[in-house]
Amino acid sequence: MKKGQKHLRWLMMCFFIVRKCAERAIATCSTNTACAIVNHINSALGGHFKQKLELDLREQIQERGDSFANKLFQSSRHQSDDSKLFIVLNNMETAGFYMLTLKEQLRDQFEDVFSRVEEKYLAMIRSGLDDLNQTYSR
Repeated sequence: MKKGQKHLRWLMMCFFIVRKCAERAIATCSTNTACAIVNHINSALGGHFKQKLELDLREQIQERGDSFANKLFQSSRHQSDDSKLFIVLNNMETAGFYMLTLKEQLRDQFEDVFSRVEEKYLAMIRSGLDDLNQTYSR
């Protein structure tokens, strides 16, 4: 397995686990449980997960000591070094896509399961899901 595939697989597994945890929380039909898990997901994705992606990016940039722009647009003689950087950038973009997809999937599931709860509980759930946008944009 190539290094880029390994990293993408790691990324996919993280989001698979996060999605499954959220689905289990929703299945409890408890708004408190669902909100707690969504908040935990935000913390996990905005904390260690994001730090891992940023660390990978910093390592790739520091390997050659060039400015970011120079590193992106240098000639193909450093193609193997550049491919590592592009793998990291792809992982960051893919993580963002997965995060937004997760938010939409969870929003749909929340609306189905919690359609009959009081508006204040729906507002709590929506707030937690909206926090995923902030986690994504940080």
